[in-house]
Amino acid sequence: MRPLSSLLSPLPVLAVVSILLTVSVSAYFVLNDDKHDISIAWANKDCYEPFWIADALGYWEDEGVKVNGIIMNNGSECAAAVLSGNADLGGMGADPLLRMLRDDRGASVLARYQTGHSHSEFVARDGKISMSTYAALLEESEASEDDTYLIEYLNEAVKGARVGMQVGTAYWSWFLGFLETIGLTADDVTIVPLDFNVQVAALDKGEVDMISGGSPNTENALSLISDSFMIRDPDQKLASIFLMASGSAQAAKSDAIVKVLNGLQRACDFIYSNPEEAAQIIIDAYGRNWSIQQQSDVFKKSIWGIDIVDADIEALVTAASLINNAGQERMGPLPDTEEMIKERVFRTFMLAAGLPTDDLILRETEAGIDPHYTEL
Repeated sequence: MRPLSSLLSPLPVLAVVSILLTVSVSAYFVLNDDKHDISIAWANKDCYEPFWIADALGYWEDEGVKVNGIIMNNGSECAAAVLSGNADLGGMGADPLLRMLRDDRGASVLARYQTGHSHSEFVARDGKISMSTYAALLEESEASEDDTYLIEYLNEAVKGARVGMQVGTAYWSWFLGFLETIGLTADDVTIVPLDFNVQVAALDKGEVDMISGGSPNTENALSLISDSFMIRDPDQKLASIFLMASGSAQAAKSDAIVKVLNGLQRACDFIYSNPEEAAQIIIDAYGRNWSIQQQSDVFKKSIWGIDIVDADIEALVTAASLINNAGQERMGPLPDTEEMIKERVFRTFMLAAGLPTDDLILRETEAGIDPHYTEL
């Protein structure tokens, strides 16, 4: 395995200027920025682990494709990099994906590589939302399999809360789904725009009542703030992370895309076959000051592998409807019907790569995710 330090190189000045002008953000750095076959935008945060692993273990080189990695802050910036032409492919959640489909008629969904229910988790401080009351009602709802009283309490306690999150990322639609479950809307809370790297500090200082930001913020907040606790959506919804492609990349780089997908699948398999080594790669890549066990526990929250099924499409439709109903989109409504989204899903590349694997389909089935895709 190549040391991570050998992979990093400064972003060329011209590239920084280009990205600043066209994407309104700058990448931290690029990987392997010499002659390459395809450029991929991914982020230095949770939901992008397979990209780091594939690059660190040389899986893409083994597949015969030279990848230029453009490292961003989040999925919204990855989408912007693809839309601007700075990247051919990008990893992202539902919200930026849907904006890509709206803003670029040539863009398409290639596959999802991560799925599960863990993104419906939020961290709150004991206060406006009582830790002891929530814990007691949660225990009662799990024992009785009736969450009526829990939902009633959350409806009262979350109303008026200050919620810190990275605006424009998939955490917005995931939080909207939680609000819908407990009978609230975005108008019932105060959204405080916060970058991922300041969310825990804001919660600690009492500037917000809860945060929606995923790992490592969830784990860091729970370990650093003694009166913090996790809140889960009682109706945890499926949330997937996808690989998107520009129209030009589909037309000109089909062979490279198939090889990229194969490399990502190998990285996903490595998470299962070598969890400790995979965890160490991610700890090094993200600069996290935590144990291999902590990172392994994060891996276990998700299903990793290249696929896309009806449940993923349904989750995208739900996300689009939630965002459109919240009235937060200033550039026009997002595509929010099954037909509008399915026509932009190109499974051709995934199938050409021989994916999904039998092991992945088994994991999906065991997790209660129907692997059947009705159009095949």
